[in-house]
Amino acid sequence: MIPSEETNYATHEHWSEDGKGFYFCSDGIFYHDLATGRQTCMAKVKAAHATMSADNRYLTFDAPVGTWFRGCAWQVGFFNRAIGKAIYLYPSLPAYNTEENPSRLHPDPHPQFVCGDRYIICTINHGDGRMDLSVTPVEQLIEKTR
Repeated sequence: MIPSEETNYATHEHWSEDGKGFYFCSDGIFYHDLATGRQTCMAKVKAAHATMSADNRYLTFDAPVGTWFRGCAWQVGFFNRAIGKAIYLYPSLPAYNTEENPSRLHPDPHPQFVCGDRYIICTINHGDGRMDLSVTPVEQLIEKTR
């Protein structure tokens, strides 16, 4: 395990598309370059699960809103690294369950780039026990962060 040098904590690691490093969540989204050992903060955003586009220019992430418990409220964001700006696809999705009665499922959004980075997909809660798959075109998010 290679924890974050900044926080001594790392979670939900992913390989970069080119295999030259990996990124993880740790009071932001960090990238660890395997050749140099250097860690770089890619985005100083609250994130639990993050994925990066193949060209490393864009990130999508989710984070709990308020207290974390299985089935809590979540937000889903997009970060344009060239501009250094984040926007939210979903600023606050309602909780799937209550803290007193947490979910037995794993209803976190887990956003990710798909179809050659043209879309971001994630699961979304409606607060009434329903979940849907969200498909968001990336191009409109790039435009909104310019």
